[in-house]
Amino acid sequence: MDASSGELLDAQEMLELEMAIALSLEEKPAASSSVVQKSFQNAIGRFGVNYESIEINYPLVPHKTDLPAARGLKKRTSTQAFKGKDMDWEERKAKRRADIAEEIRKLDRSIKVKPPLFMRFPTGALRITRTPGRKEARTPNTISLEELIHPEYLDSAMIFAFFIENDHLFQFLPFKGTTHCRSNVDIYIGRDLSMDGQGKNLAGFEGKTPKGADFDRVSDAARVGYRRQYGENFHAFYPRMQSGCAHTKWMLLVYPEFLRVVITSANLMQSDTVFGDNVWYIQDFPRLYSNASHKQTRFEVHLRQHVQDLQCPPDFLSDHLTPGEFDFSQAQVHLVTSKPGSFSGDDTYKYGQLRLRDVLHKKVFKNEERAPKRLEFEICVGSIGLLDREGIVKNFLESCSGGLRDSIEGKPNLKIIFPTYQDVQESSGWGKSNISSHMDWNALEEHSAEYLRTVFHHYRSKDPRCLFHSKIILAFNSATKSNRRKPPVYMYLGSANFSAGAWGKVEPERRSKVQAEKNVTMRLEKVANFECGVVILGKRIEGMLEKGSHWEDIIPYERPTERNRYKEGERPWKVPKENFEAAATPMALDWEVDTDDVDVDSSDDDKEGEDEGGDEDNAMHEENEDFESDTDDAEEEEDERLARLARFAS
Repeated sequence: MDASSGELLDAQEMLELEMAIALSLEEKPAASSSVVQKSFQNAIGRFGVNYESIEINYPLVPHKTDLPAARGLKKRTSTQAFKGKDMDWEERKAKRRADIAEEIRKLDRSIKVKPPLFMRFPTGALRITRTPGRKEARTPNTISLEELIHPEYLDSAMIFAFFIENDHLFQFLPFKGTTHCRSNVDIYIGRDLSMDGQGKNLAGFEGKTPKGADFDRVSDAARVGYRRQYGENFHAFYPRMQSGCAHTKWMLLVYPEFLRVVITSANLMQSDTVFGDNVWYIQDFPRLYSNASHKQTRFEVHLRQHVQDLQCPPDFLSDHLTPGEFDFSQAQVHLVTSKPGSFSGDDTYKYGQLRLRDVLHKKVFKNEERAPKRLEFEICVGSIGLLDREGIVKNFLESCSGGLRDSIEGKPNLKIIFPTYQDVQESSGWGKSNISSHMDWNALEEHSAEYLRTVFHHYRSKDPRCLFHSKIILAFNSATKSNRRKPPVYMYLGSANFSAGAWGKVEPERRSKVQAEKNVTMRLEKVANFECGVVILGKRIEGMLEKGSHWEDIIPYERPTERNRYKEGERPWKVPKENFEAAATPMALDWEVDTDDVDVDSSDDDKEGEDEGGDEDNAMHEENEDFESDTDDAEEEEDERLARLARFAS
C-alpha cells in the first residue's frame, strides 16, 4: 500500500515502512548505536508507541556487530536473559517486527502513516514573511513558521531569538499539551534572559536583568519551571551577558534525513512572523552516513562555533552537530556572527564588522582587478545607532566595502530606509515599538555630519501599511548604477542593526608585537551583542528564489528614489518615551539598542579556541584609517538611560 496516498495502514504494513528506515541505518557498518537507537525511537514515537514498553531480548544487527550496537538497541530486563544469538539475520528482523507489531496492535486507535519528509530547500532559499496581504495576493517567495517547522517529524531543534512569544512559537513544537507531543524529542530554546518574562516569573524574580548569583538562580528556576509546564524535552538556556543583548535569531531544525538551518531578522513573535516584513535564509543540509566522505566547510565550523558561543547545552552539539553528521558542502552563504567582547591577534577577523570585512575581502572581492572601484550602499535596519558623526558611518562602511577605501572617500553613497513618524502613524501599528532610531538629529550639523540627513528614505512596504523588523545591507557597483534592476554585488541579511553594539568598532592595532607576530594592523573593540547573519553573493540571489523571480522580489520595501527621500522637517521614528515607560510587557519593546557607550570586556584574554579544520586563513589586510567616534558624555548618558528603560521595561 502506498504511504503517500494517505490511506490507513495496518500494523504490519506500517511496521514494514518504519523498520525499513531504521534497518537501513543499522546495516551501515560503522553506524553508532546511539544514532540508530535515536532514529528507531523517533520513528516508532511518531506513531504513539512507547519505546520503553518494548522488550527486546535479541540483537537487531547482524551477528558480527552484536556488540556494542545491540546493547544500544535492545531493551533488556533483569529477569530475562539475552537469547537469540543463534538466530540468523532474517529471523531477527522477523522476530523484531512481530514483537513491535504486537505493541502497535494494543493501541486503541487507527494509525495513519505519514509520508516521508523530503528536503524542500537543498540549494538554499531566500524568503520574506507571508504577511496577510501577501497571503491574500499569493505573493511568491514568502514563508511562514507552519512551512518551516514540522513537529511530527522533528528529531531535535535548537531555536534562539532575542524575544520569543511563547504561545505563538510553542504551538509548532512537540511539547506537552500540544496535539503533536513527543516527549523523546529534545528541544533547546535559547533567548536573552532579560526578555523572558515568563521565565523570570517562574523564578519569582521581579527585577529587570538578573546578574551574578541572581542570573544563576533565575535561569535554573526557569529551566525547571519550563520543563514542569511543557515536558522533560524542553531545555531552556540563556547566555550570560555583561552588557548588550543576545540578539541572534535562528532555528536549527533536525529532521530524520536533513538539518534545516533558518537565519532571519524576525523575532519569534506574531508581529514579526505574521504581520511584519522580515527576511529569511533557509537551507536543508542532508544527513551523512558512515560510509560517506566528509570535509568540514567554513560554514559548518562557524555554525558550530556560534552554537557554542550562545552557550547552548553541549548535548545538542554532541548529538546532532558533530563533524560528519551533515553535509554542508552546498552552503550558498557565508556566516557573519558577533559575540560580546574585544578581539585582536588570532581572533581579529572572527566576529562583527571585521568578520564581515574578511568575508567580503576573501570571497566577494577576491579578484581585486575585477573588484568594483566604488560601491553604493542601501541599508534597512530596525534600529539606528548613534550615527551623529561621519566617522562612525565611514568606519562601518569601510567594512561593508571589504576594505575598498575608494568607496568611503568623500561622502559615501549611502541610502538608509527607515520610517518617519508619519509613516508609523499611517501603518497598521504592528511592531511599531520594535523599531527605533537613537540618532540625535539636531546634533548632525554640530558634528559636521548634516549630509546624513540626506541619506534617509521612507520605509514603504510592498504590502501597504506593514512595518518591519528586517536587517538588510545591499552593496551595488557604482559603475552600473544606471541599471537599477541589476543585482547587488552582495546582500547581507540577519539580526544585526546599524549600531556599534552589534558590529563593534574597528581601531588600529598599536601593539607592535601583535602586529609582527599575527600580521594584523587592526583590532575589534566593544562588541556588545550576540548576532548572526549571512552574506549572499548577488549573482546567487535569483537562484535562491522561486522560478521566474527577479532579485528585487526578496526586497520587502519600495527601493529608495528621490521621490521617497526625507523632506525638510521629516525625522526617523523614535519610540516615544511614554511608550516604554508605560509598557506592561517586554513584547512591546522588542528592539535592540545601541550600547556604544557601555563598557564590555576588552581583555585580550577573551579568545576563542582555534577553529576546527583550519577555518581561518592568514591574509594581508589594509591598515584601517584612524577616526574620531566619541560623543558628548551628556548625550551618551541620556541615550543609555533611554535605551535601558526601553530594553528592560516590564
